Amino acid sequence: MSVSYLTGWSALKDKICKKNEEKSISAYWVVRVAVRDADKLTAYAPLAAATVETYGGRYLARGGAHESTEGSDYPRNVIVEWPDMETAQKAYHSPEYAHAKDVLGDGADRLFVIVEGL
Repeated sequence: MSVSYLTGWSALKDKICKKNEEKSISAYWVVRVAVRDADKLTAYAPLAAATVETYGGRYLARGGAHESTEGSDYPRNVIVEWPDMETAQKAYHSPEYAHAKDVLGDGADRLFVIVEGL
């Protein structure tokens, strides 16, 4: 990826964000999951959902049909919307979510990113 592309994207994001100065910018958990142990995932899911509810997140996608068009396929995909980046990070690093991750343990191979929206 070229530096000019990244610079152009950064400038575009800044321009969009300036239009939304009064609003906070949403952030997202984007999680790709390959389940290794369904029982561990079943125990983890309500704990994760409780964290999402407690910290004001909202599920936009939670499983369901998908198409992997590039890279490795992960059969389960989850997207959670948060009011802002700080809240998304706070929820991820919370004691409640730490417990959920402990319960999940090695029950899933995950790619997990917290990303700020526009």
